[in-house]
Order: sequence, then C-alpha cells, then structure tokens
Amino acid sequence: MSLTVLAWLAVGAYALHILEEHILGWHGWARKTMNLSMEWDSYATIEVVLLILGAIAAMLAPAMPVLPLAYAAFLVINVTFFHLLPMIISGGKFSPGIITGILLFYPIGYYAYSGSGMPQNVVVWSVVIGAAIILWPVLLLKIRHHSYFRQSAAEAGSGSQTSPPPPAGSRFRQGGGAKRAPPQSPNSRTSAPLPASRAGGFDLAHPLARRGAESDKEARTWKSSRPSPASRRR
Repeated sequence: MSLTVLAWLAVGAYALHILEEHILGWHGWARKTMNLSMEWDSYATIEVVLLILGAIAAMLAPAMPVLPLAYAAFLVINVTFFHLLPMIISGGKFSPGIITGILLFYPIGYYAYSGSGMPQNVVVWSVVIGAAIILWPVLLLKIRHHSYFRQSAAEAGSGSQTSPPPPAGSRFRQGGGAKRAPPQSPNSRTSAPLPASRAGGFDLAHPLARRGAESDKEARTWKSSRPSPASRRR
C-alpha cells in the first residue's frame, strides 16, 4: 500500500474520529477529566484545521513523504495522550474517540512507518512535526490566559467599540450630548411673548414691555394735549 493511500486513509480515519468525539461528547469529558479549558468554538476550529492539514499532507505525499508520516505520528500521539492515558488515569472512565483511535489510528501509524522505508532522519522529523501539530493548539489554549495576551485582546475589543467623534456641524456636542440652541434671527426677539406680571398683565421690568409702556404713555399724553375740534372753531 502506497504512502499516498495511507495518507488519505488517515484523513478518513480522523473524520470518523471527529464524528465519534462530537456525538459522544469528548469536549465535556476533556473539561472534567483532563481539566482542559477550551470553549466549544475553539474545539470545533481545532478539529477542522487538523482535518485540513491531513488533506494537505495527503496531496503533497508524493513530493514530501515526511508530511503523511507526520500526520500518522499525530494520530498515534493523539489517541495515546488525549484518550488512552487519561482514560487509564481516571480509572477506566470512557473517553469519547477511543474506539476509532484504537481501531484506526494505531494500525495506520504502524503501516505508515513499517512500510515507508524512509531514512532515519525523515522518521525523526516526522515524529517532531506530528508532535508539533498537536502541541501547537494546546500551547495556544494555555498562553491565552496570560495577562499579556488578555490585555491585547481587551485593547482590540475596546478600540472596536470606540465611536468616532461627531462632525463639527453636528447638533450634538461631543462631551455631554446636549442639543445646541438653534440660531435666532434679529427679528425673532421682538416676536417672543412677554411674561405676564402679577398685577397689570405685563412685566414692566422686561425691557420690551417697559418700552411699550412708555410709548403708550406718550401717545396718551399727545392725545390729551391735542385741541378738540370744538375749540378750533372758537
């Protein structure tokens, strides 16, 4: 069996492994048994990325045989350290994914390394790359709780929520958000209603009311001083 065929079989085996994990609930089991802090979105993203990496390794198998060997090493490391050993340490508590891991991952890893005929340095590099594939997401899950990375995430979130300042001609002020009073025309002041006084109907303290009262007084004085028509005939 060629290495390319084994590489595609490894991709199919990992797809069945994901199916078993999702249906039987490996995510919840890992959070309780392995104390692995991982949200569902991160878990689903990691599974998809690892499946894509397997497909890339299978496509590049004729040119770079170290990649399908590395993916086979990843499968063996996965079932050993994330299913079998935690299951033994927890007292035999069932680990979702252990069925496909034992029935598919171990045979694929055995046939990939036994029939590859690769030099020793290629075999060593494949194991290193396979371990790096599975340790990289684990490392990211660990360092995201560090204060340095949390601070960077908080700054990115606060920067996205900052609203731009209002334009210069906006009706709202930048600080308080209160509306500005609309500009008044020169004639709008004379048309404003005068405040009523308690005694005579107008507030004589108001400058416009006082001016109107003086005009009425002058008009009455002029009318009283004007001679009547009867006095003119005399």
